[in-house]
Amino acid sequence: MKTVVSHRTDHAGLAAIDITMTPEYGQKPLTLHPEHFRRMRAALKTGMRALKAPPRIAWVKIADADFFAPDTDAKFPDRTDRSMNACTAIELRGLGFALAESITNEFAKRDNVVNEIPLKSLGRARDEHEEGRVKRAIREWADADSVAAHIGYGIDFFCSGDYGKGAGAPSVLDPTSRSWLQATYGVKFVDISELAGML
Repeated sequence: MKTVVSHRTDHAGLAAIDITMTPEYGQKPLTLHPEHFRRMRAALKTGMRALKAPPRIAWVKIADADFFAPDTDAKFPDRTDRSMNACTAIELRGLGFALAESITNEFAKRDNVVNEIPLKSLGRARDEHEEGRVKRAIREWADADSVAAHIGYGIDFFCSGDYGKGAGAPSVLDPTSRSWLQATYGVKFVDISELAGML
């Protein structure tokens, strides 16, 4: 957090202090594991494209123009709205980002921290147990945003063999949430063999 303090005299001749606080984000380059990068390149060669997740903090710039599924048409604002509306509904059920947010609030309160960028508080884990909670919450957040991205793009099928059993709490991918997502958004969950059988 960058803080600028300036002193001035107001129109009545009284001393005043202006404080401006702005967040600062580190600009570390993203480095992928070579095997992960190889698999991504192979997937792109088959015609697969990445979906843009709901915008949370910032857009990730990718030099490869063919990396993301196209969204340059007039539907782009609708896609983003659909994704964010799905995220909000998921979070109101205590799933997705809501788990990470509850941990950030807990850690910040415990450490008497105020006005900290919420996600920075995830780094306040004190032991392996708390680190495990953070990891599970981030995985749940990624799963939920992935489902919301599919909803935003209007994709009929979500392919995953993950049923959220390792979440340590209810998950966006557990059977109850899957049923709700299908009833609410028409998301059809399939595993890889089911998807292959449709081709």
